[in-house]
Amino acid sequence: MSDSNYNYTKSLDILTFDFESIGPNGVSKKKIVYSCVEVAPEYYNLSLFEVLEGGKLDVFFESKNNDLHKILSTVYKTMEDFFSKYPKNRIIFTGSTSSRTRLYRIAINKLKIISEEKYLFEGVNNFGNLEEFIPNQEYQAFVISIKYRKP
Repeated sequence: MSDSNYNYTKSLDILTFDFESIGPNGVSKKKIVYSCVEVAPEYYNLSLFEVLEGGKLDVFFESKNNDLHKILSTVYKTMEDFFSKYPKNRIIFTGSTSSRTRLYRIAINKLKIISEEKYLFEGVNNFGNLEEFIPNQEYQAFVISIKYRKP
């Protein structure tokens, strides 16, 4: 994504990232977590959290700092870090609400345009089947992986 991103700190295993969203509503602490899906270990679930007072994590909180593009660019950069360490794994994610899932679908459509040669974009359709991502198609979840080219 071409928007600037927030600076972040990352864990040594490249599975947890922390950053701060800054805007009209102040500073909002964010955490991105990649967690292995136990039933399908090649998949890692991507979650974006708000870090509340006391360290509690919330996927529903909206900081409303007018920096959505910068947050999504930050998530994209962490995805690149993740794939640098785990190139054979796949990232799966969905929105915590239907409107966020729609927002992610729109963002993936833009990302696909600029990163199509590097990444494979797929969606989990309403029947639970994985298919190549189609713009404006509704999906329950999204999957991104590195494209491997055959020689």
